[in-house]
Amino acid sequence: MEEPPLVANNFTINKQWFTLGGEPTSMDKVTQGELILVTLQGRVSADRNYRALLVDLLPAGFEIERPRVGSLSNDYDYDWLPPLSSPRFLDGLDDRFVAAYDTDEFNLDEENVRFQTFHAAYLVRAVTPGTYTVPPAEIEGMYRPENRARTGAGVVTIRKR
Repeated sequence: MEEPPLVANNFTINKQWFTLGGEPTSMDKVTQGELILVTLQGRVSADRNYRALLVDLLPAGFEIERPRVGSLSNDYDYDWLPPLSSPRFLDGLDDRFVAAYDTDEFNLDEENVRFQTFHAAYLVRAVTPGTYTVPPAEIEGMYRPENRARTGAGVVTIRKR
């Protein structure tokens, strides 16, 4: 099966995986039972004010441990995270992380005020050993679906503990 193409139309999106201490983690060195912090960040053109939906499908072998982290939760100390965007809706489902935002409430980009930035994060646990496809993450204008961005897919290997 062919992976969906990268997309960036009035949005950008980037996905990264980190240890709880803030170090980037390698997708071929995940151990069963390990907690990983997934971050999603990007930007939207400042003249595009509407509601946006962020969806990140989980790879098989993972479960969402906490959909709210960082400044949205007091469970762990993630002071290394940038300020997270405040969602209108947030949920961690069995197979995906979902958040809805009003783009006009995103932070202004410090380098270029023509853009507004968003930051989201959630915690996953590696549960089942194996090699799995990492689906792309997407953000799109809920009522303007032509405005969207999609990351590339990848591969992750969970090693048995």
